[in-house]
Amino acid sequence: AWINPERAIIKNCRTILPGEVLEYDFDGVFQNKHSCRPAVTVTYGAGEDLIEQLHHLLEQGVTRRLLNNPHPVSLLSGGIDSTVITKMMHEHGHCEAITLSSKLPLVPDERYARYAAKKLGVPLRGLQISQGNIAESVDWALNLQDEPLGMVSFFMLAHLVAAAKEHGRILMTGDGGDEVFLGYGKAADWLAPAPMNAEGATWSVGVVEPSWMSVWGRWVVRQQLLGHMFTKVDRAASEQGVEIRSPLLDWDLLAWARSLPPDRLLENGTMKSLLKVQLVGWPDWFIERRKVGFAFRIRWFWAMSNYAGLRERISWPDCELFRDRLPLSLKASPASWSFQDIFRNFDAVWKLLVWSAFIRRFQQAHQ
Repeated sequence: AWINPERAIIKNCRTILPGEVLEYDFDGVFQNKHSCRPAVTVTYGAGEDLIEQLHHLLEQGVTRRLLNNPHPVSLLSGGIDSTVITKMMHEHGHCEAITLSSKLPLVPDERYARYAAKKLGVPLRGLQISQGNIAESVDWALNLQDEPLGMVSFFMLAHLVAAAKEHGRILMTGDGGDEVFLGYGKAADWLAPAPMNAEGATWSVGVVEPSWMSVWGRWVVRQQLLGHMFTKVDRAASEQGVEIRSPLLDWDLLAWARSLPPDRLLENGTMKSLLKVQLVGWPDWFIERRKVGFAFRIRWFWAMSNYAGLRERISWPDCELFRDRLPLSLKASPASWSFQDIFRNFDAVWKLLVWSAFIRRFQQAHQ
């Protein structure tokens, strides 16, 4: 669904990794490679009060990102991460929260966000994505990408940022909470033994991961964080003149979290236990809510028009290119796809849509 951070969509190219500095002379000849990452100065000590130190680091991460931020706006999904950040922002003065509102049934985010905002005493705006021409809205979102990003959630994020920028050009988010405080999968997934030279562990987004972290865990906090989350946020926000700040990825907070033993990060096998402690007294139905992303919603949203305009935006040669990876019902021409074909295989259809959009942009740029 995204490009490996150590590679690029263009042959013989690769991206520059976080903290990496490459030097070239004026003739384009490579001279040197080094890093500009800061040193790790904050680590956990066994005799220190864990919760008190975490609270201090969370406050520090938030206050640093409130600098030169005259009108603080939080993107509040109602999840643990964004709720903790909004709570911290509110404790430091007035802030406003924004959430994605929807007319579709069975969409829980808004209900949780409204509960969190009311409990915190923070004003909340519910922003709706226009129900105009969905195909044209998809074109607009995909044209923000310089490389193909196949996550369906990108569409919703891009439109949410577009609506939110009318209320603030600097948006605070809870991004990074799952990667720093281990919010994905199960506790055992993070603890499987992994040699330091395991595949995908040759570089680090920032602070080197501890030896107890599994190969899968290192993939999550390196490849997925950089290739998926960072890229998605950057394309959705910076391409629209919006800056997104993520306090949970503060360098000192990240370094401290990486120094913790696993039993402190995963207290009693509980995912993100340290962040949940910041919401003591909140009801279990809120704290233990199941993770719900954006991915399922546009499938229903577009379905109301029988996916009008979708089939015309996917070229047959692109389907042929990925034929071996497609379900049987998508191996025919897109013009022949039924409503059921698209609905049941929407994830694959979306990736084809993203790829076709990228190829069109690439070809137009080289005409």
